[in-house]
Amino acid sequence: GHSLMAVKLFFQIEKEFNKRLPLATLYQAQTIEELAKLIRGEGWKSLWSSLVPIQTNGSRSPLFIVHGGGGNVLFCKDLINFLPTEQPLYGLQSVGLDRSTPPLTTVEEMAAYYVKEVQLVQPKGPYYLAGNCFGGLITFEMARKFNELGERVALLILIESYNPGFSKLLPSKLKQGIDDFKMGGFESIFKKIIWKTSYQVFKLLNKPLPPILRSVVRANHKAFDQYRPKFYEDKITLFVASRSPAWSLPKPLFGWEELTNHELEVHKIPGGHLNIFEKHNIAGLAENLSACLEKSIFEEKSAEN
Repeated sequence: GHSLMAVKLFFQIEKEFNKRLPLATLYQAQTIEELAKLIRGEGWKSLWSSLVPIQTNGSRSPLFIVHGGGGNVLFCKDLINFLPTEQPLYGLQSVGLDRSTPPLTTVEEMAAYYVKEVQLVQPKGPYYLAGNCFGGLITFEMARKFNELGERVALLILIESYNPGFSKLLPSKLKQGIDDFKMGGFESIFKKIIWKTSYQVFKLLNKPLPPILRSVVRANHKAFDQYRPKFYEDKITLFVASRSPAWSLPKPLFGWEELTNHELEVHKIPGGHLNIFEKHNIAGLAENLSACLEKSIFEEKSAEN
């Protein structure tokens, strides 16, 4: 289920069978047999959308989770095994992964597009949103846009995501240290990890990294670098990895505290920035997600009554 292994697999499928499948097909066909049926299907055409149904069963309001810098949502594959069966889950993947549409290049564009995609499934709020790393910025902006539309966001979860301009908000004693940390840490995370691992995979195939994957990652990195979030009226919930350097700060809030009048709710989740969705940490992440959803749903029902 690893996204880069999936890229390798689908590259070989296209080469052998002349079938171009989106990575999210693995949610639709999770076994070799099911995947083979799709490949054999005559006249079959993949239907591509930024909105990916991951778990559609259940009576609760859905949770929408936004991609990171790589653009796809395969990191949620194990998450569905640890969330309540009655909890619908949808992912949002980058425009451009279908190799027929240019990637979006600003967080604001992405958020506006994803808001429309979400409303196809859930026309009215309250909404439950989460975003991982770079996806946290998009999710934050989506929440602001929902508010501008007069819609309520009941839960906004930012997972290992920080305000790109947050060093400017810190006391001068900390600013230099944080600037140094940013240069070697969060701001280079997309290029440093995604590019390095991607090239390693495709080097084994003696193939260059597919242009569309390059363009999506570049677009996401550009959007990340340029985005400066504005004030948000409602509550923000942060998930911070237990091995994150942020815990060495007086308050590991990643700079979001200056963008809301509400006190931030911070949860420590197992692992480090790069492995919070892996099998040995995913149960802890899901437990915190479930607890936040339960609390938020209860508060919404109480407010209605």
